Amino acid sequence: MGRTLEFDWLNTAEIVEVIHQLKLEQQLQLIQSTAVVRRMLQVGQLSMEQSISGGIHYDGDATLDVYKNQIEAIGEVGISGVGALFIEFGTGLAYESIQHPRANALGVGAGTYPGQGYIFDREDHSWVYNGQAGSHGYTLKNGAILTYGNPPNPIVYKASLDIRRAMRSIIKDTYGTKY
Repeated sequence: MGRTLEFDWLNTAEIVEVIHQLKLEQQLQLIQSTAVVRRMLQVGQLSMEQSISGGIHYDGDATLDVYKNQIEAIGEVGISGVGALFIEFGTGLAYESIQHPRANALGVGAGTYPGQGYIFDREDHSWVYNGQAGSHGYTLKNGAILTYGNPPNPIVYKASLDIRRAMRSIIKDTYGTKY
């Protein structure tokens, strides 16, 4: 004898309810992800501001701004300003041996910027510019500044490490103890 199988089919109202629940879950996920990104950007911003206020070693005008942008769960934090790359990665052959941790991977570093030559090919690997003496520059009699370069100040790199260290805690705080 054959058996009869009966199915309890979903009705339209039940399907609509499941879709509604999934949409609510998606909205909650976006809200939580946005909160995680916001907090991670705050960690990065604070780290960079502390690095800058702690003093950077740079000859010349070093005006840096920390910027932070976020659109929902996507964000960026960084520095901008005159000499930002030179400050982050260092300049000059005098500091060639002190490398930024990401210099090789990015193809930049003290004395190695692609497409950039030396302003004055001086025998002692120094160069002269007009502006502020900074922390390693020397004022010459004519008012120009002589420098041998600057060590890297890995402001953004340090902030990226701080963000990574805080990430797990931020996610746990946002999503609860299940993570």
